[in-house]
Amino acid sequence: MEVSSSKSERTASSGDYELSNYIITEEDATNLSHMIGSHWEMVGVGLGLSIRTIEQIKYDNPYKCRLAIRNMLVKWMEMPGGGVASNLVESCREYYACDYELVQYLRSKAMKK
Repeated sequence: MEVSSSKSERTASSGDYELSNYIITEEDATNLSHMIGSHWEMVGVGLGLSIRTIEQIKYDNPYKCRLAIRNMLVKWMEMPGGGVASNLVESCREYYACDYELVQYLRSKAMKK
């Protein structure tokens, strides 16, 4: 069995081809915020956000976890190359912060596109 090394190869081998062309919207970020688990900070780091950025998001939203997760997603979407649904799914899976509902939501959005 061959192990793929690049992020895009791992995503493709996971069967998420349709997600690699879907860019998450701000509405999606709001809807997805309740589908990402307690390891959301690690998901953000996996998406390329700095620890300093994650800490600032937590500081700005001390008692609002869903809002913090939404803001993390929006920050990632603003980054060059950010917002690709397959990268979010991969990062969530890597940090065990992804449930079936998140993947199904993104697949349904990607298919409507």
